Amino acid sequence: MNNYNIKTLKDLFYFFPSRHLDYSQKTFIKDCKEGENVTIFGTLIKLDCYNSSNNKNLTILTITVSDRTGKIKASWFYSKANRYIQEQYKKKFSLNSNVILSGKVKKDKYSSKFIIDNPEIEIIESFESKKIDNIHTNRIIPIYPSVEGLNLKWLRKTIKIALDTFYDKIIDHLPKFLIDELNLISLNEAIKNFHFPDDKEFLEKARKRLVFDELFLMQLNLLYKRKQEELYIKSTKFNVKSSLVDKFISSLEFDLTNAQKRVFSEICLDLSSPKPMRRLVQGDVGSGKTIIALLSSLICIENNYQVAIMTPTEILAEQHYKKFIKWLSPMNIKIELLNGSITKKNKKNILQNIINGNTNIIIGTHSLIQDNV
Repeated sequence: MNNYNIKTLKDLFYFFPSRHLDYSQKTFIKDCKEGENVTIFGTLIKLDCYNSSNNKNLTILTITVSDRTGKIKASWFYSKANRYIQEQYKKKFSLNSNVILSGKVKKDKYSSKFIIDNPEIEIIESFESKKIDNIHTNRIIPIYPSVEGLNLKWLRKTIKIALDTFYDKIIDHLPKFLIDELNLISLNEAIKNFHFPDDKEFLEKARKRLVFDELFLMQLNLLYKRKQEELYIKSTKFNVKSSLVDKFISSLEFDLTNAQKRVFSEICLDLSSPKPMRRLVQGDVGSGKTIIALLSSLICIENNYQVAIMTPTEILAEQHYKKFIKWLSPMNIKIELLNGSITKKNKKNILQNIINGNTNIIIGTHSLIQDNV
């Protein structure tokens, strides 16, 4: 188990399903439709196990199940082929057994009848039992990421054991008042119902809780790091009174909006503080994010720093470069564009200008964060 980073049974229920299949709806054979996931309660009336005529290393196990409304075949394919293994498969299923069959219905290309390939199957003593304790059929079942050497049924069964064993020992890291306020379920309920939900509603509640935990703990970690940086890391304290900013604003053919003025004022407060700035400016296309970035850049330049502006695409980088050239060239601010289409000679000159401090603003894509820049 250690080879798969699953060290104990307790660790297993954090190995979450990658998806679920809904086999909770019991279906009569006569009502089966192509492409549907079905669960059939029936009797095993025929069994055959043989080598494929096309592939000697392939064993095919076929059973026929009846539920008095009709008959349907189910097949399994195994990459092992010898008489001993075939006999073992035959012993596993005995005629007239009560079985629960769950899988997707498809049409056989030879007979045009409905069949089920590689379904989940469980053999039970009686259908009259008030509660059939099954984990592979007749319910919403978890499908786990495939791990070499681990059988899906074995994994599902082992995780069920882990849940039953440690359910009451799972400590919830969220306080009860927060769980109640946000209408969440407890952590042990969430883990149990994400693996083995009683119905779709429980599955959705479990998903909501686990998604909340992931985002909440991630935000909590970021907040902790931010507080640590505020305590122990000192950032550059900029003088935000900038003649370049005043000159640029006066050259504009339009007035800044109130929202732009407010956001820029907040950035100025951050820049004038010794604490590192972490800020996301979010807005629709045309809302003025580029103007805000440019104004912030001018403050840095006037404080004798260089500015890097990184964009997600080369097209956007070129658009920013043209805008910045148009706006800032009259102010004698040096701007360079660094992208993949630049020749080696030009790139060498650009890098040298950055090193010498001759470039005030460098615009580019992720090429800006390469080691040699």
